[in-house]
Amino acid sequence: MINRQITSKLLVTSISMLMLFAFTPTAQAGTVITPGQCGTMDLVFIIDTSGSMSGELTNIKAGLPTIIAEAQLASTSLRVGVISFDGGVANPYGGPAIGPDFVDVKLPLSSNVPDWTTAIMSLTLGNGNSFPEASDQAKETAIFNRVGSMAGTLYADANGVMGPVIADPVLAPTGFTTAWAGTTNIAILVTDATSGGFDDTYSGGDSAHVQALGTAAANHVPPIRMSDIFTGNNAAAITDLTADAVNSGGIFLQIASDGTGIEGAIMDIIAECGGEIPEAIGGEILPVSSTSLLIAGAGANAALLIPMIAGIIGAGAYFTRSYWNKSEE
Repeated sequence: MINRQITSKLLVTSISMLMLFAFTPTAQAGTVITPGQCGTMDLVFIIDTSGSMSGELTNIKAGLPTIIAEAQLASTSLRVGVISFDGGVANPYGGPAIGPDFVDVKLPLSSNVPDWTTAIMSLTLGNGNSFPEASDQAKETAIFNRVGSMAGTLYADANGVMGPVIADPVLAPTGFTTAWAGTTNIAILVTDATSGGFDDTYSGGDSAHVQALGTAAANHVPPIRMSDIFTGNNAAAITDLTADAVNSGGIFLQIASDGTGIEGAIMDIIAECGGEIPEAIGGEILPVSSTSLLIAGAGANAALLIPMIAGIIGAGAYFTRSYWNKSEE
């Protein structure tokens, strides 16, 4: 079943470049970005730090300089926030044990570039306490500017179970309390699990709640686009996260379970200003990466190149790169 289809434009400067892509699958390709195209941008990363997210976390950290550079290019001014979610018993800042799941505000929206790097690089793997995870509560924290539990505040999930939002005592002592204010507002979730609130249990209520959060984000003032990057293969999670993204006008992407391609997925979302691309193009599964192929399936369908080449005489052209993802039946 096809879950999500997005496109981003690639610049190909000549027929020789086209032929290079056709016969050299590892050729580099760049997404076209107009400087400042997204206006002022608030960008929040909501990252699953449970034990199964090692590859994703490693790749995000490795690609962070490039991701930041692209976000700065696409915006006229940029603020970044960072929220993680986890499960287990250890409070990373000391104090009473917490669990089974909790949300950790690493950084509210900030324009201080060094803080962005500090917050992302401080992310460490914890104990997920088994699936599901509190991604829905992490999203709520971002959308509704929740304060930390140090203020004595607990929040109820879709099943009425109370849980905490803790916060970095230096970078985010009060939680996620900085209001959204961008021309473009994007929240990017990265997870491999279903959403289970604070009780580590997935239910129909959790499913409905996740999908409703997309609508809440769209109705927020200013609107927030929720984009979800999923690295698992759970059909229920794919359904929920796709609806969340679509309801908010955001983008859903599914990448490899080892986190390969996550840098490119994040950069594609930024390049589209977090917005949904309605054009649908069918085909095979392609890797999601800003350095991947113009036509990954062209080798299997070489005849497709003939009309493409015939329509290009001497001049440069824009092509469409399409990504789509299939859940297991």
